[in-house]
Amino acid sequence: MAAMAGLTVAGCGGSAAPAKPAGGDVSLVMAVAPNSLDPAVGSNPEALEADWLVYTPLLTYPHANGLPGTHVTDGLASAPPTVSDGGRTYALTLQPGLVYSNGQPVKASDFRWAVERAIRLGWRDAPELLTSRIVGAAAFAAGRAKTISGISTDDATGAITIRLTAPWGEFENVLALPATAPVPSTTPMRTESADPPPGIGPYVFGRIVPGRSFSARPDPNWRPGPSGIPVGQVSVSVRITGSPRVNALAVLHNTADVFDSNDRIPLGLLPTIVRDAADRYSKQAVNGTYFIFMNIARKPFSSLPVRIAVQTALDDNTLRGLGPGMLQEGCFLIPPSMAGHSHDQCPRGNIEQGGDLAAAKALVARSGLAGTPVTVWGEAEPPFSAWMAYYTTLLGELGFKARIKLTAPASYRATVAARAPNPQTGFDEFSAGLPSPVDFYQRLTALGDPYLTRQVRILSAVPSSELGSIADFWHRLELYVADHAYVAVFGYQTVPQFVSDRLDYKRLVLSPVAGLDWTSFHLR
Repeated sequence: MAAMAGLTVAGCGGSAAPAKPAGGDVSLVMAVAPNSLDPAVGSNPEALEADWLVYTPLLTYPHANGLPGTHVTDGLASAPPTVSDGGRTYALTLQPGLVYSNGQPVKASDFRWAVERAIRLGWRDAPELLTSRIVGAAAFAAGRAKTISGISTDDATGAITIRLTAPWGEFENVLALPATAPVPSTTPMRTESADPPPGIGPYVFGRIVPGRSFSARPDPNWRPGPSGIPVGQVSVSVRITGSPRVNALAVLHNTADVFDSNDRIPLGLLPTIVRDAADRYSKQAVNGTYFIFMNIARKPFSSLPVRIAVQTALDDNTLRGLGPGMLQEGCFLIPPSMAGHSHDQCPRGNIEQGGDLAAAKALVARSGLAGTPVTVWGEAEPPFSAWMAYYTTLLGELGFKARIKLTAPASYRATVAARAPNPQTGFDEFSAGLPSPVDFYQRLTALGDPYLTRQVRILSAVPSSELGSIADFWHRLELYVADHAYVAVFGYQTVPQFVSDRLDYKRLVLSPVAGLDWTSFHLR
């Protein structure tokens, strides 16, 4: 963490000469288009992947794989924020001499303008991450104020102060999102999808045809200085095809260079890719966890022995076989590339031993709940449907009267969350919007466990830059949740890292926060 804290972004205007890009053009194919490349509106993973290279925020993340890539570090700010007032006030200062890609000077007040644009233009995450968190943001959003009173800036000194409604450690992660990156105060208060505002970063956008294609080229004026943000080496041309299969075949046959990591390779193509392109394909774990939820307020999962039986019986080998290329084994809630992840042996041994059905049956028999009807909920889409079909069969072998109920993916989350079905058990996943354990544990506070709720409340107030110092506390909470079998984790989400023969595969970086790092693209 101390090493990461030394990373800063010198930006334009420094004394160092810009590094010269290697040149060349790389083609990247996406099945899904960015919902917008305007940082005030862009919210899906495809938008984040592109925007984080064009719009550097006050804070950012190192361009690194795995856990190091989730550490909050300095972006356009000259130093980490000073946190005061019990965690309610954040003070930062812009680095001097910063200019946008069009040569316009960066001002501290541009930060407030960026936040106001995100709120006014309807950025998807604004209500949760901005409007409800910053003093005066709700009044601004409702039209009762002309500006956000909780953000004060000084263009002469570059000082920025943000006051929060309550302590919230993840706010540092919010300051590392492209939506909060400064943009010129002359930027219109309307969505600029075809012509996004100037930014500060290793890339600048070229021609954009919303929903169809866009391009990005290295910013020749980008001076990384002592930062961990490298220069772009190649131009990137992006096509949106709507078809993961078409894209995977194009990369396999070297007619396109990069398969977007946000897309899934069709299961039918995966064996061919593994066989014919093993030196340029791999699966990489990201900040997401797959697990089975168990309703502890309803039988049979109100019984701890039953919940332990589920953990004990699950066969990870079977689950991985049903979803090849999509699952990295694991049994704790926090994924490997996040502070607090537990490297302990799985508490029930299901991962290492492939499940212990006999021990699980004994636990169910001891509970006296064998024969209880159970409905398993799942998404009607592979491999999720296959995973839950296996789980349903397993519950039957344990002695329950189990049946499966599959729901369309688009409505699954809403259906399971609704009160009416009050589902007993089924498939769920946590995908971190912010790379912090808080995102994973906040939902578990609904279980009503006083110790769990208290610990999450205390830990969530610690700034994200200090996660390394409290990782052991999260680790203890991981063991506590596993001991109580509140969920049955069976693995972590993975994404494909798949490129053509033209790219140097060994130099690729897949940010656990933003996806493929285009600054790591190097032609052979």
